[in-house]
Amino acid sequence: MGAQTMMRTLIAIDGERFLLGADEDVGELKRRIEEAVQAGGRFVDFEAESSTMSVLISPRSAVTVVGMIGHDPSFPDVDPPGIGLPDY
Repeated sequence: MGAQTMMRTLIAIDGERFLLGADEDVGELKRRIEEAVQAGGRFVDFEAESSTMSVLISPRSAVTVVGMIGHDPSFPDVDPPGIGLPDY
């Protein structure tokens, strides 16, 4: 029996990485992040894999969104190679 392939999304905000919940609407989250930047800063809420997050997004925030294809739904290693996320 083979493992089921699934698409998951990783978001990095100022170097902190979060595996988004499977039901999180990535397009809507990106829109809310853009609105927070345009407003000069505000908190943006989203569902991470096992928790609810509230992150202050400002015009200086560095945000990266990465779609990952994997075979293990737990994704024990959420630092995918080759995307160049800085460590703080």
